[in-house]
Amino acid sequence: MISQRLRSIRRADVSVVDVARAGAALPVVVGLDVLLRVLGFRRTQRLVGALVPLRDRCGGRDPREDRRVSDVARALDRASRAYRPGGKCLRRALALWALLRWRGVASKIELGVRRTETGLTGHAWVVWRGEPLHEPAGTVLEFRSFGSPPWIRRLR
Repeated sequence: MISQRLRSIRRADVSVVDVARAGAALPVVVGLDVLLRVLGFRRTQRLVGALVPLRDRCGGRDPREDRRVSDVARALDRASRAYRPGGKCLRRALALWALLRWRGVASKIELGVRRTETGLTGHAWVVWRGEPLHEPAGTVLEFRSFGSPPWIRRLR
């Protein structure tokens, strides 16, 4: 089943390296999906924060960091689509945060809501350097952000 999902990632316009990155991100997406279902968001996020400490990078800003962040976000998007198409923003945000943290990139998860005709809709996204990461233009502006919940702030 995993091999079928990986084949669905491969398209003519996607390099073998991108497919390999997506393949490496797929177990993270699947594992976090299971943890979210069993433990809920708060406990899963605390567990990931404890298991994946933010690697402290010495020195100033790494010029390769922009590329690294973009590569991780693209790989995660492909893996998420291969695993479960559709909007699962909380799972995606948590996985992206964990993968960036693993690579030593400080980021945070933001939660927000917006009013719709049928009630409230929630959304989760990752913020890096003060900007939403890998979100369609204007999507985050539609939501009123709660910021990062207190237990997330302690994990930075």
